[in-house]
Amino acid sequence: MMKRKKTDQKKYITLNKTNVNAGLVSWYRTELTNLVNKMYKIYEKKILKLFKENKEQIKQIRYATDDNIGSQARILLNKLDRAYSEYYYNKGKKVSESMVEKTSKLLQTSFEVSFYSFLKKLDKKADGGVIAKVLSQFGPDIMSDKAKFVKAFSLKKKMFHQVATNLKKTMIMNNVELIKSIHQQFHREISQSVYDCIVNGRPQKELVSMIKSCGQKTTRRANLIATDQVNKTHSVLYRQELKQNGITKARWIHIGGGKKDRKTHIAKAPNGLNGAIFDLTKGIYDKAVNKFIQPAELAFCRCQAEPVLEV
Repeated sequence: MMKRKKTDQKKYITLNKTNVNAGLVSWYRTELTNLVNKMYKIYEKKILKLFKENKEQIKQIRYATDDNIGSQARILLNKLDRAYSEYYYNKGKKVSESMVEKTSKLLQTSFEVSFYSFLKKLDKKADGGVIAKVLSQFGPDIMSDKAKFVKAFSLKKKMFHQVATNLKKTMIMNNVELIKSIHQQFHREISQSVYDCIVNGRPQKELVSMIKSCGQKTTRRANLIATDQVNKTHSVLYRQELKQNGITKARWIHIGGGKKDRKTHIAKAPNGLNGAIFDLTKGIYDKAVNKFIQPAELAFCRCQAEPVLEV
């Protein structure tokens, strides 16, 4: 649980980081995948029905610009767009709120257990300076009885909920916009495929293949968004949780497996970010993007913050 490391001649006590919950990531990916599948099946059913009813026109290129099939396609696609724009907003808001709240509850439960274990070991180490700094916020003799700690920590939870309210609203709003973009991009690509088939008189089997390809691409994008957004939500709320409990610094930990691992995130400090100590409020300077950033802030970044205390 506790170890000492040297960084820039300073000594740090390291707390175990609270990891992103894999079950939550899986749940959110399933929710967004289900959204895509439902949309895909309806679009496919409606569009193929239209093409089946007008297959003779589509076979003949001279009818490709005929207002009949073109108008029917536009009417159908506009109708689907309106229906799923509203559906994705409503469903997206509901599932986003659930994801953010689940992340917050899982994070606090895990952090409470980890933090109590850390403080117990810190207490046994009898490093008075650090003990005084960390434990003073909880009150005197807090580690003599776990019930006292739980009670004190519950007050911290209430404070966290108050402070984190705006953060949660922002995360929910961002997620809703991303979920809406899943439909928007799918609709745009499906529409292009439909008009391409009409204009060029392509057979129905080619349209089926195009729709399937678009559905698969959209599912992959939904999975990436789900994973990325759970990581980002966890990272934002975790930083707030740490600062709420008197921890202001962390060590950057590179986590691979993202869409694209960044060289500056892989490289070890001082040349890169991996292992570097940074301020949780300010973040750390990433020369690749010429600005201060936080773990998981950039698109598809899975890096994490490992909390530390300077001694």
